Amino acid sequence: MILKVDPSIWFKVYTTIEFFVLIQYFYRLLKGKYTYLHYFFGILYSVCFGFILYQGKIDNFMDGDDYLQLIESVFVIIAILLWMKYAFINLEEDSLLKYPHFYFISGLLFYFSGTFFLYLLGSVILENEKEYFIDYWMLNLFFNIFFRILLLIGIWKARVQ
Repeated sequence: MILKVDPSIWFKVYTTIEFFVLIQYFYRLLKGKYTYLHYFFGILYSVCFGFILYQGKIDNFMDGDDYLQLIESVFVIIAILLWMKYAFINLEEDSLLKYPHFYFISGLLFYFSGTFFLYLLGSVILENEKEYFIDYWMLNLFFNIFFRILLLIGIWKARVQ
């Protein structure tokens, strides 16, 4: 173990960093519009994370992750819808396929909408459907791999331009 810290704590730290990086990404992508949305979800996430710390559920892998992932998923889906509205109203690019952010957004939408119910019901699945947990986790891996492929395509498109 690195630094003698339980891996479940590292998962929560990673999820928290991921959430605030996504807030910053969408803040810059939407050019500072909808600031209230970013603040609302940032405060909501922080309060929920603080409540999980207060309850002492940070050292269990699935406890609290479903709530944090739910908040993150709802934020990402709303931010994507706002970006789509912005992109289609302004039409800065002639083809979205040439726009690297389109691949990032598509990957985020696919991943977070696909895993929304998996994370929402994660602790229930783990408690009641233990024999099928691996099947559910394989579905998560599929969404994750597809998301990473779209991210790589977006990075490649950004370098080509």
